[in-house]
Amino acid sequence: MHEHVLVDFIGASEVNPGRYDPDQAFRIALPHLVKVRDLGCASVVECTPAYIGRDVRLLQRLADASGLDMKAARLTMERLKETEAAGFGDEYHPVVLNVIDPL
Repeated sequence: MHEHVLVDFIGASEVNPGRYDPDQAFRIALPHLVKVRDLGCASVVECTPAYIGRDVRLLQRLADASGLDMKAARLTMERLKETEAAGFGDEYHPVVLNVIDPL
């Protein structure tokens, strides 16, 4: 499953961890991740890029607590531009799929 657990659209130059409470984000996101796990989902590809708020510490906590196999895609602005230049739309980013890291 492709997901964005936490996203901040304030803008790349202003995104920072102080803009949200990670414990509150954890409490809000965890029940949803447990539900998808209980429905049969085993793996989540977390595709939030760093420039809109990816928080790998939060993702690791959620992976541990939910029992999901979570992977974080290392999408950078450069890789996004490569994908767009290659003519891929918003739905499929093969450049991203080639750079997935385990948490």
